[in-house]
Amino acid sequence: MKKHANYLCAHCKQSSTTLEVHHLTYERFGREWMSDLVVLCKPCHDSADRKRVEKREVIGRERAYDKAKDTYMTKKYGEQYYLT
Repeated sequence: MKKHANYLCAHCKQSSTTLEVHHLTYERFGREWMSDLVVLCKPCHDSADRKRVEKREVIGRERAYDKAKDTYMTKKYGEQYYLT
């Protein structure tokens, strides 16, 4: 991957001795496609990992909100409230 990326960070375009391969998805972990991976320098990789964690937390809060709303609506309007 590093050679394929010409030894440049895909984000900041800087060459670095601390290039790392970042997984965009873990769907095919262990048998990744080239499109599943990106080469990043250490600072950009750390940033990408933080963003992934933040996104996961946002998704978790959204799911919790949706579940709470569904519970409320079901109690207030019945099991099939979404059909009305």
